[in-house]
Amino acid sequence: MIENRFMKQLGLPLLTKELIEQSTRKRTYVVRFLFAVVLYVTAIYFFYDQFGSWNSGFSILGKGRTLFQSLAWLEFGAIYFFLPAMTCGVLTSEKERDTFALLLITKLGPWTIILEKLLSRLIPMATFSLIAMPLLAIAYSIGGVEANDIGKLMWLLAVTAFQIGTFALLCSSWFRTTGGAFIAAYLAGPLVLIASGVFFYLGNYWIHLLLGGWLSIPTKMWLFESNNQNVMFLAFAPAILNGGEITSNFRFTTAVAGPQTPLDCIVMSLPMIGMSILNLALARAVLWRRAFLRPTNLMMRIFQQLDQFFRWANNNWLTAGVEFFPGSVTLPTNQPISWRETSKRPLGTVRYLIRILLLLEIPLLFMIVLMSGAAEHGAVFAYFRYFEWCLWATALLILVIQSTGLIAVERSRQTLDVLLTTPLTSDQIVRQKMAGVQRMIRILWVPFVTFYCFKIWRNTWPDAAGSAYSPDPLSIFEQTIFDSVRAVFAVGLYLPTIVCIGFQAGIRSRSQLQAVLSLLTILTGICFVPFAIGNYLMIVTNRSAAGGSIVGDHFTIYLLALSIGWISPLRALTALPYHPITWLCMLLHFGAVASICYWLANSTTKVFSDHVGRCAKNLDENGVHENGVHSVLALKANISTSRLDGRQIGIPSDHDTPSSEKK
Repeated sequence: MIENRFMKQLGLPLLTKELIEQSTRKRTYVVRFLFAVVLYVTAIYFFYDQFGSWNSGFSILGKGRTLFQSLAWLEFGAIYFFLPAMTCGVLTSEKERDTFALLLITKLGPWTIILEKLLSRLIPMATFSLIAMPLLAIAYSIGGVEANDIGKLMWLLAVTAFQIGTFALLCSSWFRTTGGAFIAAYLAGPLVLIASGVFFYLGNYWIHLLLGGWLSIPTKMWLFESNNQNVMFLAFAPAILNGGEITSNFRFTTAVAGPQTPLDCIVMSLPMIGMSILNLALARAVLWRRAFLRPTNLMMRIFQQLDQFFRWANNNWLTAGVEFFPGSVTLPTNQPISWRETSKRPLGTVRYLIRILLLLEIPLLFMIVLMSGAAEHGAVFAYFRYFEWCLWATALLILVIQSTGLIAVERSRQTLDVLLTTPLTSDQIVRQKMAGVQRMIRILWVPFVTFYCFKIWRNTWPDAAGSAYSPDPLSIFEQTIFDSVRAVFAVGLYLPTIVCIGFQAGIRSRSQLQAVLSLLTILTGICFVPFAIGNYLMIVTNRSAAGGSIVGDHFTIYLLALSIGWISPLRALTALPYHPITWLCMLLHFGAVASICYWLANSTTKVFSDHVGRCAKNLDENGVHENGVHSVLALKANISTSRLDGRQIGIPSDHDTPSSEKK
């Protein structure tokens, strides 16, 4: 109550409303709890990894720098991963519920709406940073970390949250739907950071002229004289902290700068603040203009414009206007919902799916051509790993958006009731709604097959020294068979499992944004939590066996580490066949995934029926369930035909009614 009165006295009604609504949702506390679990489990892992080898208690003094760097990466990762999803729906949710007009007729101005909506997401994000404060205090108490380092980290976390939040707010102001804003925030966000870095690199002279006088000599030398390319990372906060300290292990920066003062950190973050202010100004400029957009599909408009361009370019003497996939007007026959999903949806039509395939396949083929000329196998393997994660992330994003929106979009557009009035069973509705997604899965098979075939083929090539990747031909053969089996199982099972989970999340959630956040949280937990726990237990086992001090049963801990670690798809996609037990673990993992996928596919109809109030069982031609119970529709049909023959359901007809009762 005291906080409520304080917020009202400040005159922040919209912020108060948003914070109260968030405090009543269970997922607010669930997400915080999961983040705290991941944060503290990771801290324990790094504690044991770094401090477990030091015998004396005094030897850990001054070793808090490693823990500080790990916590900084986790804090920045939480902002880059969670904040766009939290912010991209602040305005689009109002547009989808048709409540944005009511918000505009209040006394709140456009700047007030934008700033209070932004603060309603930045304040919960600040709680994520506060969760790590006890761990930062431990790193400070161990030594190697100064109070200025913690202060600079807090400043850069705040600036990063402001930068990412304003860009997601701009996406929410521009787009009409939450799905479009979500995709733009995650796909266009990295491109904006890269473009900003290139802009800063081109304006190196002006940055040196304007900001060089405020910087200390070591920071100025690192930023402008030692390596001019470091200016490119002024839009990326982890590369600013202490002269790229936490990014020095990667290829972002070359060397760590000298002591960085708090003023250096503030001055180097001014470009990020300028980007954030520009995002706010653009969000304010488009707020009124795109407040009442018609329900159009941006992707469909882009594809239609491409159609016009291709038709114009196709009218020449060489091609003579021939089209491989000509647009035609068709009508539904036996499966109307399937026809609607594959003929009227942009992500279900064949001609548009072919273009999405080209957007994925052309960069992949370009990468394959570049990797064909590389001689060193280690570098090729590293690039393969990065591109593999990008390919899986892209496929995951596409399937999550498409599967969660099958029912959520119908609910937001208020067409779900119309869909439920069709004379089809729940099982038929679910199967036909999945038609477009099944086409997308088959389209995604092509880049995966291309990538894994070239990867398996490339493993047999000789490296720069003239020797093969593995000197034993039998090992090469085993690696090839292992990679082939893993690729088939992964592509064949992971994609439909993601679709089934996404479809059920869209049914259970009230909005598509809530379904997407829930699904991403579940998939992130499944991928990273078992992987981290399994690695931690494996380290404990190896150190116990090497040091001669067995903690409990060594074999039991080893089996536990394998069992937990192989729950994660990350372990299944990165394991190497060094031991025959790896084959067994891989087969058990994909067997469990197949069982889960089969169970989800069979339970989807029941989940759909329970949440929309429909019958789950199929009806026979007489309108009777498989268990022999009449449905409500069948009962109504029998009642409507009771005037012809009332004996069908035991209701007397007009012929059997006495004349006195008729009156």
